Amino acid sequence: MNQSKKYNKEYDHHSRWMSYWHQIKNIFDLEPNSIVEIGVGSGVLSEYLKKRDFNIFTLDIDNFLKPDMVCDISSQYIDGIYSDVVCAFQVLEHINLNKIETALDNICRMSKKNVVISLPQNVFSFKFYFKIPLFKSFKLLLIIPKLRKNRYFQKNGHYWEIGNIGTSKKWLIKSFKKRGFELVKSYTVFENSYHVFFVFKKI
Repeated sequence: MNQSKKYNKEYDHHSRWMSYWHQIKNIFDLEPNSIVEIGVGSGVLSEYLKKRDFNIFTLDIDNFLKPDMVCDISSQYIDGIYSDVVCAFQVLEHINLNKIETALDNICRMSKKNVVISLPQNVFSFKFYFKIPLFKSFKLLLIIPKLRKNRYFQKNGHYWEIGNIGTSKKWLIKSFKKRGFELVKSYTVFENSYHVFFVFKKI
């Protein structure tokens, strides 16, 4: 399964670059000694962190993306890989919900301290931005879930999204809590309201 052609200039559009910035910032804020990235994607995050001497280990189902380890976290038991931070950005929605429990088990088992993820959310968003000279800028983002049924979309390969029926933020937070992780923060990227971030820490 070669997905390398997917990650082209159309994929890395302006809004996605804003999400890359948030991926990097959340990891920087945690100051980890070791990182596991699930889902190599276009390689922007891992290459950036490697050049800044972060110890990062990558996992992906697609060997064409050249991860450090080829594996499927949704269908096999992953043991022996541990890091301060485990991150999965725009990855989990590609896993069928009947396999998501196995994937979350693996993620939480690998993390010694934190888990950072981002997911697409099926919402209506309303943005307001004001900037007056000599004053601080003002941003306001309103999010309203569409509450649609989850179904597989061939176009983007998503089985589910946050904001759909049965996959709310509360559902995700509860899923991590029962595995010994509590929510530190969750927020929507203002410049890319399709992406919502979650940072969890081990209790």
